[in-house]
Amino acid sequence: MRLIFKSMANGMATVIVLPALCLYWLLSLVADRQALFSGWSQGLSLFPGTSGAYLRKAFYRSVLPRVGADVWISFGTTISHPTAEFGRSVYVGPYGMLGDV
Repeated sequence: MRLIFKSMANGMATVIVLPALCLYWLLSLVADRQALFSGWSQGLSLFPGTSGAYLRKAFYRSVLPRVGADVWISFGTTISHPTAEFGRSVYVGPYGMLGDV
């Protein structure tokens, strides 16, 4: 039952960030992708709580090369490079600042 709720939350988060993803991909055609990614990362870091963690995961799973299904990226965490990768069961605590990992 718990997996069903997590799957539903992941799906809802993906739908919610879809407009941001579309804007990100459109702007990346004309702007510096790394600078654009950093800005989106900073903006997404401000969404608090569990819902924020799901939104961040949905966005990063769509733009980063590899993000595990059970990744947790906490409030205030920014990722500076669009080449970062996260494996399974990764937890990033609050206010983390990550580069090319």
